[in-house]
Order: sequence, then structure tokens, then C-alpha cells
Amino acid sequence: GEPFAVQVLNTPITQRSKVNHDLGVFVQDTWTFDRVTLSPGVRWDYFNASIPEQIAPAGRFVPERRFAEVENIPNWHNVSPRFGAAYDLGGRGTTAIKGHVGLYVESAGTALPERSNPMLFSTDTRTWSDLNGDDIAQENELGPSTNRSFGQRSSRNMDPGLERPYQIVWNVAVNHELLSNLGVAVTYTQRNFYKLNLLRNLAIPLTEYTRFDVPDPRGNGELLPIYSINRPVFGLVDQIDTNSTENSQVYRGVDLSFNWRFRGASVFGGTSTGHSIAETCETDNPNNLRFCDESA
Repeated sequence: GEPFAVQVLNTPITQRSKVNHDLGVFVQDTWTFDRVTLSPGVRWDYFNASIPEQIAPAGRFVPERRFAEVENIPNWHNVSPRFGAAYDLGGRGTTAIKGHVGLYVESAGTALPERSNPMLFSTDTRTWSDLNGDDIAQENELGPSTNRSFGQRSSRNMDPGLERPYQIVWNVAVNHELLSNLGVAVTYTQRNFYKLNLLRNLAIPLTEYTRFDVPDPRGNGELLPIYSINRPVFGLVDQIDTNSTENSQVYRGVDLSFNWRFRGASVFGGTSTGHSIAETCETDNPNNLRFCDESA
């Protein structure tokens, strides 16, 4: 029934982030030659965000904080080509083979610049001995801070060279008219992910982890590797959002669908089956290396 700890906050804080531009412009066309139809296109995307100047007054546990404006986090210009084609297999308009390939950039919003906002909400858990028994935590009753970055500028920043993640999607489909009012289709789709985001803590490299082997709790006689951060660097934070050069992800799937028109009504449906495989072995925490390659 005696309190032993208290959680203090760095309030008050005011966090703001701005999306200055989120623009997409595209051009496309369709060309038909006999039984072949081609559909080329290209899209240009522009995304620019920033964090305005921010001021937060002093609080009970923190002084006044002032942070200057941060511009161009990020400033992306992306060109995305796309191409589609269809072929009338029998020349009667009942069976068609279709294909498409295109590049698609990842969507972004205010959450992206907010990652690097220097005005960070943080907490600090401190020991508490209620000396006068009033159930109110006074400063002279609290132990030392356990959060090295409490009340300071956020230590998470954006790599100036951060590139926009994107996907390359391609598919092949066969459409067939079984009856004059009933059509079916089967489609194979593959989606590959590139420039995946990676959050690194530069203050704690992999060399600052010590390995311990513990018995597998399943009782199979095996040893499991456990990695512990070395005490001198425990709690240090210097994070950066960057692109992974090794991690990857791919999706493959097959869709079956039908479309039935009957007396002015349309009935359609289908099924989709697929799976994703990810490889996330580029990591700052060696404890995440176990099963990091789903393709293995």
C-alpha cells in the first residue's frame, strides 16, 4: 500500500507539422491496333512537408523549449511510369489476355514529418518515497531521472537522403465470356516493395550487445540466443529514419472473379488468394534476427 514510483511528464507541449504540397499529375492514352490495345501512362508526384517554429512554456519538470522551423522533411519528386496491354485472343471479343506493370509511390501525410518533430512528448519514471504521507509527489521525494532524453529535443531525425518507398506491381489476366451475359476472369498479381523504411539508433550499434544463451523453454534441449544492451550505452537514443538496403517484401496472389448480368441487374463476386514474404534481417536489434527471413 505504499507508493514506490511516479511517472512525470514533460508537459505542456505544442506539436505542429505541415504538409505544404501533396500533388499528383498524370497523363495517359490508349492506342488500338487491330486486336491489340496499348495503354501507356506516366505520373509525377510532389510531396513537401515541414515543421514550423514551436514554443512550449516551462512546466513543473521541464524548462521553456524553443525549436526553430525545420524545412523539407521530406522534399520528394517522383516519376512513375505505367503500361498496360490487352490482346483479343480469338478476334471475336470473347477472350482477352491483359497485362499491366506500374510503379506506385507510398502515400504520405502529416505523420511523416511528425516523426522528426523536435517537440517530443515524453515520460520519466522515478522512484518515490512519500515522506509526509500526503499521497502527493513532491520534488524532494523523487529519485533521479531514468530517461536520459527527458525534457530535451527529440533525438529522432530524418536522413537528408531519405527516398520515397515505392512498389512495382505487375499482373496478367485472362478474361473470358462464357455466355452472352456471363464473364469470368483469372488474374495473377505480384507486388514488390522497394526503399523500405528503416529506423536506426546510431547511439547503440550491434557491437554494444552481449549474447547470452538460455535453454529453450519448450524443453527440447536447444539453446536460444538472447542479446542484452551493454549498460554504459543503455538508454542512449540517436535515431534516424533512413532506407533499408537489404530488407525486402513481395506479395503474390491469384484472383478469380465473375460478372453476371440478368434482367437489368448485375451480380459479381470472386475470391482472392495470396501471401506476402518479408525479409527484415537489416535491424539494429539482434534479437529480431531470429526468423527475420520468411523465405528461408
